[in-house]
Amino acid sequence: MLLTQNRRPSTTASLDRLFHDFFGAGTACSSGPAADLWEDEDAATLQLEVAGWTMSQLEVTVQQDVVRVLGRREKEATPKRRWLGRERKPAGFERAFRLPFEVDTAHVEATLKDGVLEVRLPKSEDTLPRRIEVKDQPSPS
Repeated sequence: MLLTQNRRPSTTASLDRLFHDFFGAGTACSSGPAADLWEDEDAATLQLEVAGWTMSQLEVTVQQDVVRVLGRREKEATPKRRWLGRERKPAGFERAFRLPFEVDTAHVEATLKDGVLEVRLPKSEDTLPRRIEVKDQPSPS
């Protein structure tokens, strides 16, 4: 089987640019690993499909409301070859997601299981709802 590349501009790449220009980091359309991102009351959870990647090849960073995931692979030493098709990227990827809240970076957890990287991103205490006690104030006499 011969693999060919489509030379026309990629619709996905065009959508990536459009979403990135409009929304900034954290778009739903990307050429990196597929991702799911959701939130509940106290945290957001990010899952990325990274089958074939090891923990030592992945890096997760969080700064305020942006989480970044990088995957880096060393170029493999290959004997002289005439490639008929090559779709696996030896260099790596980078995905960035902007959250609607700041993250408590001291309590972020990341796990890798069955080819899925899961990152739990707890909300900063400053962004969580806080109940304020209403005090009774005596009326002036």
